[in-house]
Amino acid sequence: MRKVSRYAKEKGVSPIIANILMVAITVVLAAVLYVIVSGMMPPSKPLTNIAIVCNKIGSTTDYKCSIVSADSGADFTAVGIQVRSGGSNIANWTAPIAYKNGERPSDTVSTPVASAKVVDNGDGKFGIGDDIYLSPEPNRSLSGLEVKISGTGGDGVTTIP
Repeated sequence: MRKVSRYAKEKGVSPIIANILMVAITVVLAAVLYVIVSGMMPPSKPLTNIAIVCNKIGSTTDYKCSIVSADSGADFTAVGIQVRSGGSNIANWTAPIAYKNGERPSDTVSTPVASAKVVDNGDGKFGIGDDIYLSPEPNRSLSGLEVKISGTGGDGVTTIP
């Protein structure tokens, strides 16, 4: 006598359909998790625009770059100054700004390309109305290079004439 199992006639879901269902459930769960987590993140602040102008100083090879304006959110407590050629940095200075009476800290801010001196024009803080003096090293020219000043949350770029 042959025994017949009572489960023999029931059919399950095919392995292909099972895999498709598992992938679909995983994608839906990942999307739900993304929506939940992205709602918890603080909104990002828009970048601040900083306007700078560079002019040659007399008949020398030196340039004076001035910050002429900045959006209200500009923070100059940590400033990066870069001289770039074709978008690539060739000189880079980064330091907290703590200038008093027009004097920069004792740290040297020179590279094989140029040296920079930051001058506060009176309020004890680096920012709008202050100047950066760039002096090329011997046998170098800064003409045509870009100067980029970066404050916390924003930056500005200009081309040296």
